[in-house]
Amino acid sequence: MEGSADERSNHLTQLGIVHGAATIQALRVTLSLRSLCTQRSLLGLPRFRPMAAMATTMRAVVQAGGPGEEESMAVADCVPVPTLGEGQVLIKVHRAALNRMDLLQRKGLYPVPPDASPILGVEVSGFVSGVGPGSGGRFKEGDRVMSLLQGGGYAEYAVANECTTMHAAGLSLDVAVSVPESLMTAHQLLFTVGKGAEGESVVLHAGGSGVGLAAIQMARRAGMKPFATCRCGATLSCILPRSGIGRRPLLLLTSLTQALRL
Repeated sequence: MEGSADERSNHLTQLGIVHGAATIQALRVTLSLRSLCTQRSLLGLPRFRPMAAMATTMRAVVQAGGPGEEESMAVADCVPVPTLGEGQVLIKVHRAALNRMDLLQRKGLYPVPPDASPILGVEVSGFVSGVGPGSGGRFKEGDRVMSLLQGGGYAEYAVANECTTMHAAGLSLDVAVSVPESLMTAHQLLFTVGKGAEGESVVLHAGGSGVGLAAIQMARRAGMKPFATCRCGATLSCILPRSGIGRRPLLLLTSLTQALRL
């Protein structure tokens, strides 16, 4: 992606995506270590605890016995706090988001890089608790941030690369957790890859997904005309009236063939 992480984040705000982030957050599942189906802060932990006061172990959601269904997930109490590497920050997790890749990885269907954390979770918001060597100076302890990880998000603490971490300026941490994966993916595809501009039309597949909903809102804010495909029209007809997206007409298509006929 072009530009710094914070510049891309600012562009989202300029496009009016704060409301969009809140919409997507409400449609997705936010995890806590106490329950996999709550939207509470992780374990009700304090907002920020300096690195010096932190123990060497933490609680985290782990898979007992390898890949499987929900029953394979359990909370472990003595997981080592991850070690900071070059150009990384340690985040005290406030919220962690659930993405489809997490579900696939849980089942053993999503290969991850060899150096990725075995703990699930690629999207978090929270507070910087430590800064690794070689840092560019963008972050300090206590900063409110959101980040895209190589795993490790379902834990009290997670390590993130500085280049995929952004200041959560103007966003609550409850909303910020939904930005890194869905909104940054949608932003990249629309404006960096697709070079979308005002007055253009865009066909968005999987319109009922997190990325799809984000892209619909971004396209509209940028003055584009979105066409959304969806395998099940009932999905969008259920979501849109509750999200604010449906306040203006949106042409829903069941296949790309229909789109090409327009």
